Parts: sequence; C-alpha cells; structure tokens
Amino acid sequence: MRILALLLISAALYLSPVWIFGQSKPDPTSIVREILKEKVRIQDWTAFQEAYMDNLTKGNDEETPAPPYPLFMTDSSQGPLSGQAETESEIHAAVNPTDPNNLIVSAMQQDPTSTTNPLLFPTYYTNDLGVTWQKSSFQGAHPTGDLVGGGGDPIIAFTSDGTAHITWLLLSLDNFPFSLDGTIGLYYGTSTDGGQTWNVQDDPIVFGKPTLSLFGGVTINDRFVDKQWMAVDRSTGQYADNLYMAYFDVSVSPDTALTMQLLTKPAGQDSFLVAPVQVNTQSFANMQFASIDVGLDGVVHVSFWGTFDGVNLSLYHAESLDGGATFQPENKISDFAFPFDSVSAAVTLDVIGVDRLYPCPHIVIDKSSGPHAGNIYAAWTAYGLTSQTTEGLDIYYSRSTDGGDTWSPAVVLNDDPNDSLHQFFPSLHVSDQGTLLIGWYDRRDDPGNAKTHFYMTTSTDGGQSFTPQLAVSSQESDHAVIGDNNGGFGVGEYTQVVSSGSLAIPIWADGRTNDGNINIYAAFIDLNTPATGLERLNSLQDGLSLEVLPNPVEDQLNLKLALQKPLSVEIKVSDISGRELLVKDLSTLGEGEHRFSFSAADWAPGLYFVTVLTQKGYALQRFQVK
Repeated sequence: MRILALLLISAALYLSPVWIFGQSKPDPTSIVREILKEKVRIQDWTAFQEAYMDNLTKGNDEETPAPPYPLFMTDSSQGPLSGQAETESEIHAAVNPTDPNNLIVSAMQQDPTSTTNPLLFPTYYTNDLGVTWQKSSFQGAHPTGDLVGGGGDPIIAFTSDGTAHITWLLLSLDNFPFSLDGTIGLYYGTSTDGGQTWNVQDDPIVFGKPTLSLFGGVTINDRFVDKQWMAVDRSTGQYADNLYMAYFDVSVSPDTALTMQLLTKPAGQDSFLVAPVQVNTQSFANMQFASIDVGLDGVVHVSFWGTFDGVNLSLYHAESLDGGATFQPENKISDFAFPFDSVSAAVTLDVIGVDRLYPCPHIVIDKSSGPHAGNIYAAWTAYGLTSQTTEGLDIYYSRSTDGGDTWSPAVVLNDDPNDSLHQFFPSLHVSDQGTLLIGWYDRRDDPGNAKTHFYMTTSTDGGQSFTPQLAVSSQESDHAVIGDNNGGFGVGEYTQVVSSGSLAIPIWADGRTNDGNINIYAAFIDLNTPATGLERLNSLQDGLSLEVLPNPVEDQLNLKLALQKPLSVEIKVSDISGRELLVKDLSTLGEGEHRFSFSAADWAPGLYFVTVLTQKGYALQRFQVK
C-alpha cells in the first residue's frame, strides 16, 4: 500500500503540465511541482504506468505488487552506517554548547526496500568528540503513522541549556486510498540527553494541504512549505535563547505569493508562535533557500536567492532588530549566474552524478569575542556573477563588516587553476575563537570532472585571507558511480562544518568505496595547524572505533579497536607524505574490543597516520612518534 501511494505521488508530479521556459512569473503550482520532483523519484515511469493501469482494469489496486525497481533512486551496496542499501545525504550537525564532546548529526535516508518507512532521518550522536558514534532513537518517521511520500532537510540547533532542537520536512497522504489529499509539514522535536532520545510533536509546526491527482498534477489548497533553517539567539539581550526558523512559503490564500517566512519559539516556551512573519518586503518571481543566523547583538539575519524577472538571480539579506517581529527591507549581497532557468528549474549544465544542483547559499556570523566579531560571511555556488564566465562551478564568497548593510565584491574562493572543473555546495561556520571555516565538494584533482574530494579552508583575519585549501576527505569519491546508482540524486545539497574547541569538524556524504554507496564521514582537524592538522577521520557508524594509546608514541604503537559486529580488518600505517610503513591484514575479528601493538623503534620522530579499513567502515587516526 505504501509503495503504491508513493508511486501515485510520482505520477502526479511527472504528468502535470510542463513549465514554459522564459515565463517571467511562474504560477505556484508549477513551482511546487518542481520542488516535489526532487522529493519523490521513480526509476521507470513507463513500467509503472503499465503495471498500475493493468491493475486498475482488474479492480484490485490494493493488491498491486511492489514493482521490481526501486521507488527511490538509491545505491545497491551495503553501507557502514546501517548495513543496508540506503542513501544518506542532506547532512546537518550541531555541537552542544554545554558539552563540547557532544555532537549530533542527522541526514536524510531513502530506503526503497521498505514499504513502511521509505524515508527516514537517521540521527547519530557522540559523547567523546567522534571517537565513537551511536545511532539515536530518532528516525524522523511520521509521528502519527500517516503514509509518507517524501521530504528532507533535517536541521539541528542547540539552545544554551544543552537542549537539541530538530526540524524536518515530510510529505504525507492523509486518507489514502480514498483521497490523494496530502500534508506538507515541518515537524519538530527536542532532545535533552545529547541526542540519544527525542520528544517529537505529533503535529507539524507549519504545514500546507496540497491535493495530488494521478493525471491532474498538484493543487495547492492553501500553501506549500519547503527548505527550512534554524538558528538560536546566543546574545544576553532580551531575546536571548529565542529559537528561529526561516523557511520558503508558497501561498495561494488569500493571495498568491512566494515569500520567506520566519517562525519564532521564544525562550522558555514549549512551542513556536502561531503566526509567522514575512521576511522579504519585495515581491519576487521566484525565490528559495533560506539561511539564518543571529548575532551577539540579537539581530536576526536571513539570506535567500531571488529573481524579479525569472532570468537574473541575486542573493539577498534581510535583518530583524526586534526578535523576528518585523524585518527591514532586504538588500542585495551579490548578483550571481547559475546553470538553471530560474523559472523552469531545468539544469543547463552537466555536472556528472548530480542532477540535484542548486546555488545553496549560506550565511554565518562571527559570534566570538575577537576583533572580527559581528562579521557576516556568505558563500554560494555559481559560474559567474552577472553572466556565465567559467565552464565549471565555483564557490563564491562575500563578507560584511557593518552588520549586513554593505557587502564586499563577490570573489571565487577555490584557488584551483582549471576553471572547467566543478566546486559546489559550500558550508560555513565560525568557531568560538573567531576562525572562519568553509567546506565544499571539489573536483580539481580529476580532469574527468567526476572524482570528488571534500575540501576546506580557514581564515583567522576576518575573511581577508585563507589558509592553503586542504582535501580533508583523504580519499576521493567517484560521483559518476554514485549518480548512476541513484539516478542522479547524487550526494544531496547540504554539507556541514562545525567546530569544538581547537578542532574543525567537516562532515559530508562520502562515496570512497566507489561502488555507488554513500556514507557519512567526519574529519577532525587541528585549527592551530590546519594544513597538516588532520587528527582523525571516520564514518559515523556505531560499530567501529579506533584509538592510539598513548599518543605520542615512543617505541611501540598500541591500538585499541572496538567492533560491534564481526568484520574483516586491515591496518595500515603511513607517514605524513603518504608512504606506507606497515600493512597488516587481520582477517575477520569478532565483536568487542581488540588491542594490537607494533614496533615503532625504526620510525623517525614526526607525524604518522594509522588507518583501519573494513567492509563496513573506515577510521583514521593521527599520532606522533617522539
């Protein structure tokens, strides 16, 4: 039954009228249809049509068997996070302000083999700063058990008391098979134990009621919501600890409008205020991608991209001086050129393995006590400013030193010399010490423009200059294989960079097995020496942990390896240049803790890496030899 419902949703999307390219003011139904097409996918539409129509003639649609192809385009191999053929992407993460060792990561997971939970949001937490990871009880299933047909965008934020807040988007059918009335809603939950358990509200905090029909497209009965982002006021002012959520809204009642909206959960209250506040003051032909942050002065800042004519794109910034009650008129951060028709959303640039291609603008504010406190930084994906200037996508960057009133001329951040190779999907963060971190997917090392690393750079002078750009992933992913396996869904458009103490922590979707499988990886990098400071890297699974005890090492390298299930294990030791000094195949090790010792007497003083490889995971740890 659930598979059939999801197929009906796909049918409604793919059979609705095609947009007219160049139309300056798209109708809301067309915009919603394009958004939903990225939420629900079907591999073989023709085969489904034939099977469904054949079944209707037999009058037994309740008995329609699941088609022999996956509903969601996904990988077919086994992944270390869950041990199942699932795609995990659209990553978000946050660090607990009351416990720097507690980090929570969530992602969107599509499982075509499940008829009950085809779309989940697995959430992982660590209490030892990433040495070990546990899977949370939270899965993001529909709280009341309605039929789920799509969704995405898990977002996490912590308030000052250590409470974690999570939101996610679900599209459900309310009364299938008697009707195709749906709910598109932003759901909300909290955790007070570092992400281990969650209290989830049954009803969405904001929602719309679209109606889907097999051959009639999508009808918006009131509104449609999408792509939310959250931020917390960390100031000491009157709005301290307010939780804000900005999101995109398509409304048809009482008037048709595309807007950015803001919901506020005042500090100390259990729920968001009922009435949202409109962020934008101008009327846009199309807009999307809210990003939000709050300065130490309590000012709420929201960015988004918009177009007035359906052709020219710009990134905008708006601010609220009264705790989200009202917004000042938005100002332009920068024009930018991006390879899609902003009305039809049709991508006009071939990016291998990635059909889900977006500018993904982000903003972040320096909330440190350093000399650059209050600076606002913005980054996005583009291939030019007012027009296309390169064959490849780049990471563009701008900053404001006056609270967002004016912005520096946008520049390309990535420093590779080949402008035909792609860089995309940036993430921004500022550490408590005021260091700006920027991470992104990067193909500079592959002339074929498919094999991808995750790169990062940092700035300690307020974004005026940056450290040498570093491939923190340590091993490339072939996005061509990933795209072939999941129908171009790719790795999702969100990555995340956070920090804890002196460590930068970039987190991304990684396909290093190059078999189409996607896993989540996190790297831990010493901000004092970012060019050589990779301390450890591992997949976010609850079955593999690695420690070097003690570190630094003298004459003997002692390893503690813990497994939650039997795995075949290989250990490698290499120096900082990558030269391998030790390779040890340990065959299959059983569940539990294992300790190994290797002689380090012949190794010169310096930095080294030990890597553990299994069929379910990967862990790397840096160590020093005295």
